[in-house]
Amino acid sequence: MKKTLLISSFILSIIFLLSCEDNLIQKFQKYENDDYIILSQRLNIPNEGLNYDYEFPLYYRGLGGPSTSPVDADLATLGRVLFYDTDLSGDKTVSCASCHDQSKAFSDDIALSTGTANRVGTRNSLALGSVFSFQEYYSQLNSGGGVPFLWDNSATSPQNQVSKAFTAVDEMGIEEDVLLERVREKAYYRVLYKYAFGTDQVQLEGILDALGTFVNSIGSFNSKYDHAFSEAYPSYPTVVSIPEAPRSFTSFSTYENVGMNLYLDNCSSCHGQYMNRPARLSENNGLELGQGEYDLGVGGANGNSYEMGNFKVPTLRNVALTAPYMHDGRFATLDDVIDHYSHGILNHPNLSHELKNQDGTPKQFGFTEEEKSQLIAFLQTLTDPELLVDEKYADPFK
Repeated sequence: MKKTLLISSFILSIIFLLSCEDNLIQKFQKYENDDYIILSQRLNIPNEGLNYDYEFPLYYRGLGGPSTSPVDADLATLGRVLFYDTDLSGDKTVSCASCHDQSKAFSDDIALSTGTANRVGTRNSLALGSVFSFQEYYSQLNSGGGVPFLWDNSATSPQNQVSKAFTAVDEMGIEEDVLLERVREKAYYRVLYKYAFGTDQVQLEGILDALGTFVNSIGSFNSKYDHAFSEAYPSYPTVVSIPEAPRSFTSFSTYENVGMNLYLDNCSSCHGQYMNRPARLSENNGLELGQGEYDLGVGGANGNSYEMGNFKVPTLRNVALTAPYMHDGRFATLDDVIDHYSHGILNHPNLSHELKNQDGTPKQFGFTEEEKSQLIAFLQTLTDPELLVDEKYADPFK
């Protein structure tokens, strides 16, 4: 009898433990079984989902920025799949990721990318991984402190940004009604849309919101520079103003520190001291004389004569990975870029005053070969290796 009771107790214990295990498994499963079967046929998405929230560096909090950025993971996951789907272009040959490669900090390695029907674009593909935080850029636009996107600063929201890419004939080249139809016909999109919006009735606005959320989730602040800056300013119990950027980090080499000072003295007035946002939204950097036919940039988009030939001032995160450079990809290397500022600036009527001498002539910075190497050494500290391999940004298709 006692033996029977012991066996029964043992069996009940096993059943209880298995039940607990099942409950734990259920607890960490995001998708219902039938839904996950549909997703797993085409997609590599973990059943427990991925976390898209992130923490900003300590020093950014000291500059008055937030400590964290919450991101809706279900929306971002849907956006991630949309971002990599070639079926969402006119001839089903290119995706957003075709011109924004994660391993290249979401840039392209050719001067002008090729879109649908092998059409060559007119501008270099901007590196999405060059930003500190899309969410911070766009969220502050209405208050006057944000940063618009595209080379002519014409995108005022991530939804606007991706919509322009879909409909541009030399990019995705797809009409919005066709886009909507192609998303609706795929079972895995109906599943992802249901978890993102609570309904499987896919709408165009939801597609753009999901892609916008995915773009907003992209941020780069895990570089050597970021870690060094946070080590120098390790704690901010309250908002503390940093009057100017540090001039030396103990974890930097001599070359990197000298290069950082060269950057702060010669480049930061446009690109920003702290590498979190540009100091100016658009400038003319003397690539053209302003004669004949050339890309009018911001002025061509908004009609302002004083901004003709101006282009977005980019932040420089991961810049060592995002060649070629400038709005038309004319410079193949960072050496070429620095050579331009050393002795190649042309006297355009709208040339930035930061690039003019007191007599109005173009300033030529005259960097030596050693200074060029030091500048490049600093710029390489802005590379964020985590961004390049992070699963939540990677191609989800099998």
